[in-house]
Amino acid sequence: MVDWDDISSMRLDVATTRFKLKGYIYEAALLGASLLIGDSIGADADDGKLVVEYRNGSSRVFAFNPHQVGGYPKRSVEVADSMLRRFTSEPGFRNLLNHPTELVRISRGAAW
Repeated sequence: MVDWDDISSMRLDVATTRFKLKGYIYEAALLGASLLIGDSIGADADDGKLVVEYRNGSSRVFAFNPHQVGGYPKRSVEVADSMLRRFTSEPGFRNLLNHPTELVRISRGAAW
């Protein structure tokens, strides 16, 4: 377990797109093509990562496989990055983590 005060920064590194529905259209096209040829095309989302840097100078990369093929909406990633910065720099902002409904409402409003 890491204490918030030990984290100097966090940032997301995921594929982005300016077109909000690109991933859904891409996935639908892949599904259609797979159905037509009767086999899986094997296209996956690009791996994403969360980079956490600690005050002692070390860092850690958490890799994950995003569910959004074709990239996440650019604005959504910007909002998530902004929230990560606030979690590390503003201890009071972390209280939102105890109120997930409010956190989702704020992030959804900012992303659209």
